[in-house]
Formats: sequence, C-alpha cells, structure tokens
Amino acid sequence: MKNAVYVVVLFYLILRLVSWLYTSAASTSTENARLVMLVKTATRWAAMAEQDTSPLLAMQHADYAAAYLQVLKELHDTSSLQNATGGVDFHQLQRTVLELQNRVQTKLGEVCPTVQPDSVLEAYSLM
Repeated sequence: MKNAVYVVVLFYLILRLVSWLYTSAASTSTENARLVMLVKTATRWAAMAEQDTSPLLAMQHADYAAAYLQVLKELHDTSSLQNATGGVDFHQLQRTVLELQNRVQTKLGEVCPTVQPDSVLEAYSLM
C-alpha cells in the first residue's frame, strides 16, 4: 500500500513536469511568432513609406515603422530580435528605417516648409 502511494505521487509529479515543459515550450513558440509578426509589420510600414506618393502619408508610415522597431528594441534582447528578423541584422534594419524616415522628412520639408522644425533642438525633441 505504501509503495502504491509513492508510485501515484511520482506519476503525478512526472505529469506535472511534462505539462510544465510543454506549456513553457508553447509559450516560447508563441512569443517568437509574435516577434516575427511585429518585425514584419514594421517592414511593411517602411515599404509603404517608400512607395507613398504623398509626403505626409510617407512620413506617417515611416514614423510607424521606426516606432515599431524602437519598441521591439526596448522590450526584447538582441538575440531574440536577430531570430525574429530571419537572418537580417536588426540594428541594420533599424538604421535603414531611420534613414528612410530622414529622407521622407526632408521630402516633406521641401513640399511644405512650415512643417519643418525651427531648430535642431526642436527636431530632436520630436524624435
């Protein structure tokens, strides 16, 4: 009788361990899928900014792309982001999006000069 209790307790502990490992692996997989989705969303916004004919919409889309990447950078470590980008260097992706944002802002400033910030300090406070 005593051995049967030990077997039942051991069986219960093994089931709990397997259940915990399975849910842990599933949550990691779900987290990776979310990261990939967010990186893809940021790159879609950047692609839309490149293709927009309206400078104002291009600026908005470039800002969205930069914001997504900045939030991802602040919330996740570098190795997770590298895995989510599918081999593309995350920091290079972020630099490319920031360069796009600067180009679009320059184009918007040419079309509508009153949108440009008055000083460098004001420009940095907007970023």
